[in-house]
Amino acid sequence: MDRYKQDGKKLSDVGKYIQTGLVVLIILIGMKFVFARSADVFGPRDGRLSQIALEYYVENYGDDGQEVRAVVRNFGCHQEIHIYKDGELVMKVTYANGQVYEL
Repeated sequence: MDRYKQDGKKLSDVGKYIQTGLVVLIILIGMKFVFARSADVFGPRDGRLSQIALEYYVENYGDDGQEVRAVVRNFGCHQEIHIYKDGELVMKVTYANGQVYEL
């Protein structure tokens, strides 16, 4: 049994460290999912972004909104909303601080 002891530590002590590390890891992963679900605190979600961008396009370009769709592209550091009319990209916008900005 002496081979399982090293400087007064038993093998069970190592197991406690592994268990503690796993608990910390589980907590950190859980926090990631909790904060990901509260993303609407920081800004609107994809569906709302599409709606905002389409409203902006219709208001500023007088289009009736027929055959127009918006697709939200998430680039990690920012999101862009691409406006397509008849399948062709006509505008790129982004949303920040409650305002729509054309790109």
